[in-house]
Amino acid sequence: MSKFTQFFLAVILTFTVSACGTVIPGVSDIDKSQLSVTLAAVTNMFQPFVDWESGKKKALRQCAEFGYPSARPLEFSSQQCRQADQFGNCTSKQIEQKFICTK
Repeated sequence: MSKFTQFFLAVILTFTVSACGTVIPGVSDIDKSQLSVTLAAVTNMFQPFVDWESGKKKALRQCAEFGYPSARPLEFSSQQCRQADQFGNCTSKQIEQKFICTK
């Protein structure tokens, strides 16, 4: 295999692997009366994973503004299909996770 072919394949492999990444959730709702922070992320077939650890840092920062040093996720999250293919398979979904601020 020539050097050019090896280089070309390496470039294609790099782009293919980098396309399959993770999504960092953003803050979608803040409820100071319930001391809660809701994070949301939209996934698709090229970015199927959510980096909840990075998202939790955002919830922790918001809880700190409320005067609470910690945040714990509720046991459930909600998922809603945003787009489906012609066979009815979900190809893009929104996932939400609520965090409660704690002492």
